Amino acid sequence: MLFIHNEYRGKGYGKSLFQFMDETKGIIKVDVNEQNYQAIGFYEKLGFRKVGRSEKDGSGKDYPIIHMLR
Repeated sequence: MLFIHNEYRGKGYGKSLFQFMDETKGIIKVDVNEQNYQAIGFYEKLGFRKVGRSEKDGSGKDYPIIHMLR
């Protein structure tokens, strides 16, 4: 999971953190809370596309998740 405090969004920290993680782990898929439009847009700008949806999150809670692949 990647969380950036509101005060630091839009300043390149998320992109830098993602690039570091991608270089070390090779990220090809992410799951994003469906209600987090900003995060979905962030990952779309990084080349991810929506490929699926789940009604519940990984813990079984009622938080719809968008599955994205690059």
